[in-house]
Amino acid sequence: MRKFKFVPLAVGVVLLISMLTACGENVTENDEQYSPVTGNEDIVQGENENGGEEQVSLIDYSDPKWYDDALLVNVDPNWYGLNPKHISYESEEAVVESAKEICTQYAVQNISDVLFCIFEQTSILPSETQLWRASKYTWTEENGIPVDYAYLKTMYTAYEEYGIDVYQIMLDTLRENGIRPWITIRMNDCHSGADETSFLKSDFFYEAKEKGYMIGSNGEDYGYYNTCLNYAVPEVRQRMLDYIEEMLGRYDVFGLELDFMREIYSFDYINNPECRNQMNDFMREVNKILENAEQKWGHDIKLMVRTTRSIESSTVFGFDVASWVSEDLVDALVPSPRWACSDSGIPVKEWVDLVGDKDIAIFPCVEYLHLDYTLTTPDISKAYAAAWYSQGADGFYAYNHMDNSLLLSEVDGVCYFSREYCMNSERRFVVTYQDIYPEGTEGYEPLPVAIKTMNTKQEPLEINIGKVNADDTLIMTLGVGGNPEKIDISDVTINGLSATSIENKGLGLIKGPAEDGSGDVLLSDGYAYECVFTRIETDGNISIFVESEKFGVIDYIEIKIVPKK
Repeated sequence: MRKFKFVPLAVGVVLLISMLTACGENVTENDEQYSPVTGNEDIVQGENENGGEEQVSLIDYSDPKWYDDALLVNVDPNWYGLNPKHISYESEEAVVESAKEICTQYAVQNISDVLFCIFEQTSILPSETQLWRASKYTWTEENGIPVDYAYLKTMYTAYEEYGIDVYQIMLDTLRENGIRPWITIRMNDCHSGADETSFLKSDFFYEAKEKGYMIGSNGEDYGYYNTCLNYAVPEVRQRMLDYIEEMLGRYDVFGLELDFMREIYSFDYINNPECRNQMNDFMREVNKILENAEQKWGHDIKLMVRTTRSIESSTVFGFDVASWVSEDLVDALVPSPRWACSDSGIPVKEWVDLVGDKDIAIFPCVEYLHLDYTLTTPDISKAYAAAWYSQGADGFYAYNHMDNSLLLSEVDGVCYFSREYCMNSERRFVVTYQDIYPEGTEGYEPLPVAIKTMNTKQEPLEINIGKVNADDTLIMTLGVGGNPEKIDISDVTINGLSATSIENKGLGLIKGPAEDGSGDVLLSDGYAYECVFTRIETDGNISIFVESEKFGVIDYIEIKIVPKK
């Protein structure tokens, strides 16, 4: 996209000093100048425009391979922008310290990028172009109905009463810890669309509904998504462009992400054959805004888009990703599930093939939620990461993973999602499905599958679990439902190799931890068959076949990969 490449003066001076130092006396931990900082990059002291001290990061904005092994974490705005457990408003000092603390928790090995969401129907930050959410703290009426938004006091107090820019503190703290800061915007969030009022809704919501700016305004029924804004409407596009321009003019960031998975229903795509052209024009306008921001801040600013899991589904929804790539309109693409579960079958290779040798990153995304409102636990995340890396992914993207316990291992603070760690440690690949796709396309949903159908058609289940070495052990658990007297599994193979053992463990054993912490959730109504394999060697693709002369339906598959120690 924009080829705006130069190193800012302060950073250039630092690099020059570093080079001279390398030619002379080295600085060691015993020298007074040495000041270690937890994070991914070294930090040096600089001087700000007011003459005071500030932290200057050695983040390399001009590195064309910035995305190699990147680990990105997207943070929900309600987590940092609403909850008083995270931003304290008891005093000015408490606001500053709590804002810093939010960011320092990410200063761990291999977390390279953090994206704080600043918009979901309303702006989380004070704005002249969109309604500032915290301003609703003072509202007593909305849509003609009495309301009380006293719980929005946190951010209102910080900005309006103390005059503290919480977001700026967080961005600065990330840089101080060598973490690349991003702005991410939920481009079409429609939470609470059917409710009469909500703390989420802006004044523009009611205006858009009255003027017919929503995708459900023309009579097509999109269900939950009826109140999504229609990007075919010029006023909708311009309102978002103005907001992007405002925020990029205020904050110096490494990149901007457009999160169209909240929501991908941004057009009445069934009745609008021009929607792709309209979105392409929007993307070109975003690039113009970025060019101006790059001139202001003196460095390249990356543009990333989160879209659906496949090129086909993205295109049908109106997101012409192939044109974005050919026109260099993006620096990164994030194929993603929506929300219901993490998608084990994201076709990463098709995205890698799409970008070819261009410096455009592919970051497949794992969701916080998994099957039936359970958690996407670290052992599952590691398995997906390993599978996606084996298909050529450049890095790994964790959505709504604010809880650090889901990011880090218990060993030396190593990040679960780092390439080396996840590909060489024990992990658990769970087969899931595509949770959103457009009308007229076929979604990815490998389960349930009847064993009889599999045998009759001689069609094994094809999935990609990532690289497996011949001396690794695979333990596959099948959830098989049906009459126990009619279930008879005689053989299970992976890539033509039979399991060394098959054991029926019984009913009610396949569970996952509930997202709300209320206990375990039953994930299969069937019997748990445990099948052990050795000598399986693959770069990722495996073919599962279950032989039986009787009946049964497979509704759950997980494969535990145990590397040889």
